[in-house]
Amino acid sequence: MFNDLQDFAQKLAVLPKADVEARERARVRQAQLTKPPGSLGRLEELAVFLAGWSESGQPCVDNAKTAIFAGNHGVTAQGVSPYPSEVTAQMVANFENGGAAINAITAAVGAELDVFGLRLESPTGD
Repeated sequence: MFNDLQDFAQKLAVLPKADVEARERARVRQAQLTKPPGSLGRLEELAVFLAGWSESGQPCVDNAKTAIFAGNHGVTAQGVSPYPSEVTAQMVANFENGGAAINAITAAVGAELDVFGLRLESPTGD
């Protein structure tokens, strides 16, 4: 797809600009939805961003892919996480076997899901 960073930068430079009016229509639509404003956090901001590119006022993505990069941080030994690092490998296996919420979400929107377990057997330092 891209040969190098310069190739990537050149392709970015010729992308069309987002439709500002479509973004505003998306913001107005967000305010009309049956949910507390801001209750979906960053997803609301991303929906407005995507609506600007779809030019329709509603977010639309074709050929989406979700990538999960999972690793273990040694600080979990300090009790900052409700789950020990051993659970991460089990969670990754659940993602890979289609048994997690992210599998349902990606399937519902027709997105592909790639899961990358990064040295799960050896957590980083504290």
